[in-house]
Amino acid sequence: MKVSMADNTVFWRDLSQPPVELVEGQGVYLFDRKGRRYLDAASGAAVSAIGHGNEEVAEAMAEQAKKLDFAHMSKFYSRSLVDLTDRLVGISPPEIARAHPVSGGSEANETAVKLARVFQIQRGKPRKYKVISRASSYHGATLGVLALSGKTKRQEAYAPLMRSNQKIAPAYCYRCPYGKSPSTCSLECADDLERAIVQEGEDTVAAFIAEPVSGSSAPGVHPPDGYWERVRGICDEYGVLLIVDEVMSGLGRTGRWWGIDHSGVVPEIITAAKGVGAGYSPLGAVLIHEKIYEVMEETGGKLNHGFTYGGNPISAAAGAKVIDVMRRDGLVGRAAEMGEILLKRLKESIGDHPQVGEIRGRGLLIGVEFVRDRGAREPFAEEDGVPGRIRSACMDYGVYIYPGGSTVNGTRTSQILLAPPFIIAEEGIDELIDGLTLGVEEVLG
Repeated sequence: MKVSMADNTVFWRDLSQPPVELVEGQGVYLFDRKGRRYLDAASGAAVSAIGHGNEEVAEAMAEQAKKLDFAHMSKFYSRSLVDLTDRLVGISPPEIARAHPVSGGSEANETAVKLARVFQIQRGKPRKYKVISRASSYHGATLGVLALSGKTKRQEAYAPLMRSNQKIAPAYCYRCPYGKSPSTCSLECADDLERAIVQEGEDTVAAFIAEPVSGSSAPGVHPPDGYWERVRGICDEYGVLLIVDEVMSGLGRTGRWWGIDHSGVVPEIITAAKGVGAGYSPLGAVLIHEKIYEVMEETGGKLNHGFTYGGNPISAAAGAKVIDVMRRDGLVGRAAEMGEILLKRLKESIGDHPQVGEIRGRGLLIGVEFVRDRGAREPFAEEDGVPGRIRSACMDYGVYIYPGGSTVNGTRTSQILLAPPFIIAEEGIDELIDGLTLGVEEVLG
């Protein structure tokens, strides 16, 4: 049920497109006030990993609320917070020693960047402050991490307020900036990091941040084999911290607990959100390598930074229960299994469409890129509005999808993100495919 601007007092983020009022969510489905049912094929925004309406999580939150609703981390903490951090560290590489709680992905990446800077100061490298990122990326809405993102349209209005940074080539094989193919690739996109570090001055670069599997900026894009090993070696050579943004790809969505786990590389910092709270409460975390913790502990370093609701006991209780449910029900393995099925059926159903350029992804983090000309891989212009039009058409067929960002010069390409809850069954995938196919045919013919 759509609403008009006059129906309530909410200031919407897009006043030209009032949203649909939802009243219930159960499993993989959402219901509006008129009783219309939508298959949540995007988990909202890669959030609702374990599905909607999970009573165990709701009960855990209610029980915590009865005991303790708030504990400010400047002086206090709760047992539910320790339960959450224990679980997060427990599903991470052995070298990850600590977890710092926040309320979302932007907060997590902002915290990671500040931590990297403080760490470099504490280890005696005060000139290291620059952070390098990639084009075709998105790391959050705060001014600090928006500046690290490669989505030009999102930055335009705020550019005068932001500090610019060096962005290297994306690991985006379909649109390789070097004109290579997988058979001729020499990981030039990874080597571009070394070029950028040398250009900036190796004594000034503190960290490199990137997503192991891209989310909203280039849905489903992931580097070729060997990329992360090359990046790890470059970071080690120049004393640069590796920050892996797992806000969308983390907590099992790619079929491993962390997207970076597919490579075997261990970063110094992992940022997480979305799937941590699985939609039940705003929640995120920064996972920290033991070497950072040891330096901070030895030097008495203080991270002069924090958010009011970081470590909220009710949110922490939700996150701990979400991980328990994932472990008990084998949902990470299920994400891998159902992702293979979804990817296969997508290719069978729309893979030959003349305006489908590429279908890619890992686990249940899948992207479909649409093109004006398949042979030339010519992208649609932003004003064509293809992702939004496909989303609207799919909604009419009872399927909700997530429109992706612009990745060619930060302003062009048309993509959608498919990231259903891990609990989706094959029948749900059939329903998703049917609705998406009809939506694509309606918009693109």
